[in-house]
Amino acid sequence: MVHVPIMKKNSRPVLKKTALPWYDSNLSCLILAAAMIAVVLFGIDGIRVARRISGYEAYSWIPLLLVMGGLFVFASCVTRMIRRRTQRD
Repeated sequence: MVHVPIMKKNSRPVLKKTALPWYDSNLSCLILAAAMIAVVLFGIDGIRVARRISGYEAYSWIPLLLVMGGLFVFASCVTRMIRRRTQRD
């Protein structure tokens, strides 16, 4: 049987700084933002191709969803990085 020490109610925690998850770091947000730019460009190209070919005009909403989703995730990452930088200063 393994003995796990339990922190008492009145004791101070050993770790004072909260650990950020790896997916919420600045580097991961930058990588995700760059990937979303690629997704948006891919979606814009898909819209161009769908409008150029007469049989695929009805399906141009699919790349439009890609563009909208990519822009949403990109804006979310940039907002998170800006908020983190302004709170730190």
